[in-house]
Amino acid sequence: MVNSLSKRCISLLPIYKKVPWKSIVLHPIIHPRFKFTCWLAAWQRLATADRLLKIGVQVPLECSFCNNAMETVEHLFFDCSISKAIW
Repeated sequence: MVNSLSKRCISLLPIYKKVPWKSIVLHPIIHPRFKFTCWLAAWQRLATADRLLKIGVQVPLECSFCNNAMETVEHLFFDCSISKAIW
């Protein structure tokens, strides 16, 4: 009876799509502040210039590191020459 009830309850739970960043964010060795930053980046919630502009905060749009492009999450983590050199 209990086994069938637990199976029935589990079948009612929603099935979510697996996300590739889950193992990075939930890894036990990573410091909580880095996990939080990864979580913010994955959900596009970092306070970058493009995001701040959308909510009405006036900031310079150029990248804080290289001053060559608009500061976005994609630029900071993948395109910026200075952050590439650091990584």
